[in-house]
Amino acid sequence: MTLVRPVREPIAAAGVALLVACAYLPSLRNGFVYDDHEVIVVQPRPAGVADLARVFGEPHFRGLPYYRPIVRASLLAQKAVHGDAPALFHLGNAVLAGAAAAAAYLLLRAPALAISAPFAFAAAACFALHPVASSAVLPIASGRETLMPALFALASTAAWLRARRGLAALLFAAALGSKEQSAVLPFLFVAADALGLAREAPPLRLRAARAWTRRYAAVVAVALAYVAVRGSVLGGTAVEWAIDEAPLAPLGSLLFGAQVALAPFAQLHYEPDPSVWASPVRVAAAAAALAALAVFAVRSGAPSPRAALFWIVWFVATQLPTANVFRQEAPFDERYAFLALLAFPAVAAASASAAATSPARRRAALAVATALAVLLAATTLGRMPSFRDDAAFAAQWLRTNPRAPEAHHLLAVVAMQEGRLDDAVTHHRDALAGASGSPDLHVNLAVALAETGRSDEARRELERALALDPGHPEAHSALGALLARSGRLEAAVEHHRAALRAAPRMAAAHNNLGSALARLGRRQEAEAALREAVRLAPGAADARANLALLLRETGRREEAEAVLRGSPRSGDP
Repeated sequence: MTLVRPVREPIAAAGVALLVACAYLPSLRNGFVYDDHEVIVVQPRPAGVADLARVFGEPHFRGLPYYRPIVRASLLAQKAVHGDAPALFHLGNAVLAGAAAAAAYLLLRAPALAISAPFAFAAAACFALHPVASSAVLPIASGRETLMPALFALASTAAWLRARRGLAALLFAAALGSKEQSAVLPFLFVAADALGLAREAPPLRLRAARAWTRRYAAVVAVALAYVAVRGSVLGGTAVEWAIDEAPLAPLGSLLFGAQVALAPFAQLHYEPDPSVWASPVRVAAAAAALAALAVFAVRSGAPSPRAALFWIVWFVATQLPTANVFRQEAPFDERYAFLALLAFPAVAAASASAAATSPARRRAALAVATALAVLLAATTLGRMPSFRDDAAFAAQWLRTNPRAPEAHHLLAVVAMQEGRLDDAVTHHRDALAGASGSPDLHVNLAVALAETGRSDEARRELERALALDPGHPEAHSALGALLARSGRLEAAVEHHRAALRAAPRMAAAHNNLGSALARLGRRQEAEAALREAVRLAPGAADARANLALLLRETGRREEAEAVLRGSPRSGDP
């Protein structure tokens, strides 16, 4: 048996990976939604390895304490290969979901957890096909920000339990580079060691201090290196404590996590308010499911007390970074509970492994597990149309939370794209009614107002945005464009330069700066700005047209034609 098992484990892991990946293939019909535009669509297409390497020295989002270079690099690497083809990005997420299921299977098969292969397979499938998992797979960008670190965290923990500490430390580094919340992994390693679940764990006594130091040396080195790199990249952008304002908030987050895991929504409820999710009926349903699981575990005698305690630590620790201990954009969302929910199928699988003492019981337990996996997968499949495009996503969001400002903002963006400018203004105002302190919303409303010819109102909104965030690049850029339109070119140049100080790779600001400088007769500066705009956004027709026009005006017609044909470097100094 020991000779067969190493062969069977990879085959079973590959099987659950293939099953899960195939289940998510219908998502290839979907397009980009919400954060995908900011993280993928508007980003310049990388021209080579140097452009990909640059993301390791940049924040994930401007103004937010996020450093997730591995996720960004994976998305931009895909963009470099196939451009903005949403189906291939969705395929990437489906493959990663399958890999996460395989990693979960390998973790569940750790000897100390005492879960037999068929039930580990079923538990991994239920984990990856759970409706909560849909929020980590179906939206491309925000999904991958959850899915990729979860994959590395699962694989790292599985390696640690098998005494492959070097591999565990390497995967820990990859998890940290994918999302900050992976910082909890060392606590899981310590819990596994203290509970005697990891191979070769030193005894818990003072004489073993040196062994413990050696055991964690690589993990500590990775953590310290990450802190140093993250600090140098983010600079003064720091996390803010929120628990001092609401000490009980983490308990609410854990309650939310248990509820969506044990009594999931049938429909997508994106970033729901407590008024949406904390209903007595759903709390009671989750409590009943938890009680049934506890009774099953007690009667089967599994998992062992040590394994049960490990899964409790797992459930709590993996949620703590997003449990409102620190200030975060959204207090609640299903993706925060994705990694944590594995605790429930793990306990169920261990209990079923112990209870299946005869072939008949084993068949019955596997039939129940299969039916549950099919039910969860069907629910997840039913959610896929909600991620079809921005309009469908925003409509579903508003159905479940009519007061969500970002949903109104998304509908405003859709209306702008479709030329329904008055509708866009209305949706932007609805968004601001719920988030008046958002400079981004003021900027977007200003853009819509400017498109309708209401320049004075647009200028006032941009001034409000800059009062909230004096360095806001989009606000400076939009205000510069308004000023240029009214002939105030020197003031426009100053605002465009302010935009570029905050966002040096903002192609639109380089283009607008070049246009303003050209109108002022400062052609050398204008050419440099326009060439940079074309370099950053080679597909931007307006930047190419402006550069070609400037080159014609200076008698360089051949260079102008080369720029229009797609050779922006022709004539570069």
